[in-house]
Amino acid sequence: MNIFNLLKKRTDQNTIEGPIISKSIFIDDEEPLSGDFSNETQEATLLSYLKEDHKTKGINDGFEYHSAKALTISKQEIKAEFRFLLDKSIESLNTRILDLRMTYAEIKDLSSDLMEKVEASIIANEKSIAELKYQKELSTMDEGWVMKLIYNYEIGFIHGTNTYFEGENFLKSIKYI
Repeated sequence: MNIFNLLKKRTDQNTIEGPIISKSIFIDDEEPLSGDFSNETQEATLLSYLKEDHKTKGINDGFEYHSAKALTISKQEIKAEFRFLLDKSIESLNTRILDLRMTYAEIKDLSSDLMEKVEASIIANEKSIAELKYQKELSTMDEGWVMKLIYNYEIGFIHGTNTYFEGENFLKSIKYI
């Protein structure tokens, strides 16, 4: 008996017919989620944007672009994104208030304690909307919450630009050695 025949027999015995892995692992047949976000997601998005590290982003952009025009455009983008997130949060709170008013109408005759809680929630949401609208107005005057983001970005951008030019000067000085 030849060694090749032994190997051939073993490989023939080890072959497996049919698919082993399910098609569902590689193909997603489910519909994507809609673009609607819950109220909590909108508020979390605004908070996470306020907590983002704009200084580091500014450092990277300053090193890469190092121009006053790039700085101005990026600051406008930050303000635009901030206002967009404020609008989405306001919309979310308005939806929540509408839901609370519908709940209020349903429980109107059931319990005065529940009615007071719903009223308090409506008032709290209306105050939140007023604050968000105020912050949006302040952002057009270069004031308010957004300015922390702008200042951090600008400080980072200047630092990144300085780092870029220091590196350029260092490379030029080495060139003449």
